[in-house]
Amino acid sequence: MTLFSLTPYMATENNNSFIHVVYVLPASIVSALGMAFAYIPVLTLATSSAKKEFSGIASGLINTTYQIGSAVGLAIMVSVSILHSETLINFGINSLEALNNGFHLSFIGAAIISAIAAAISTVFIKTKTH
Repeated sequence: MTLFSLTPYMATENNNSFIHVVYVLPASIVSALGMAFAYIPVLTLATSSAKKEFSGIASGLINTTYQIGSAVGLAIMVSVSILHSETLINFGINSLEALNNGFHLSFIGAAIISAIAAAISTVFIKTKTH
């Protein structure tokens, strides 16, 4: 998420392809890989550690939680982006720059939330003792 926040505030038609290749593409690839490397092991762990008769319920709960969490997180970040953009527009910043600035704030907010979630997971994950 932090990589997305590095995109320039002002983009023109002349450097639009450059911005996509240099800023958006690498950030999208890292995000996709990160989600895949996080989501699949969690789903595998949840279903493999559940009793055989409850593995379907565990899978359903993980998938539902992922979908609802993504939707709620997106809604919160969009609200933050819109509020920040509107505030900047009210201060006289042009709308394109204000919108881009709002997106930057949302990406940074999402990165902070992700870091907090990773820290909480690291601290509270339980391991089997032998």
